[in-house]
Amino acid sequence: LNLSGNDIGDTGAKAFATNLRGTQLNTVNLSWNQITSKGAIDFVAILQDTYVTTLDLGHNPISTKASQEIAGLVSNTVLMDVKRLEE
Repeated sequence: LNLSGNDIGDTGAKAFATNLRGTQLNTVNLSWNQITSKGAIDFVAILQDTYVTTLDLGHNPISTKASQEIAGLVSNTVLMDVKRLEE
């Protein structure tokens, strides 16, 4: 699912994650969406029971500290691989 470049921001990311809960998607591309550190952490936390193999959060203003927190959340999931947290 490619939603890159839609400027959904934190509110959109959280709403999107809530609607994805419990689904199965191979790839979710949320690059270039103005999702901040808080929005990215919220997004990944909501998806703990969702099957997503690849999540692209590139080119969003996500801090290194938040990236580390996201990595910790992802390590608790079975099949999620977060790609491109860097800008």
